[in-house]
Amino acid sequence: MPKFTLAWDAAAQQSIEQAVAKAPVPRLLRGRVTQELIAAAEDKAREAGRDTVTAEDVVEGLLAKMPAGLRDKVANAMQQGPEALKNLEDELTNQK
Repeated sequence: MPKFTLAWDAAAQQSIEQAVAKAPVPRLLRGRVTQELIAAAEDKAREAGRDTVTAEDVVEGLLAKMPAGLRDKVANAMQQGPEALKNLEDELTNQK
């Protein structure tokens, strides 16, 4: 069971579950990855002065954990919209 130290809204909980489910991580490491993403999201919420984690905090925490090159690709796709995000997802899926 994930260890939360702050309150999480429903959208944030769903976001973390989706992020971990889609992550290309071996099953044995999913617990550790989940805890790292939770900590990153909670850090973002604290930095913003909130005591409840939002889906935005999850996204920002996830981006903070990504390598710089991938983070730039994701940020660029986010600015371009849903189709660009889908194209990036397809590109990354095909690299596996």
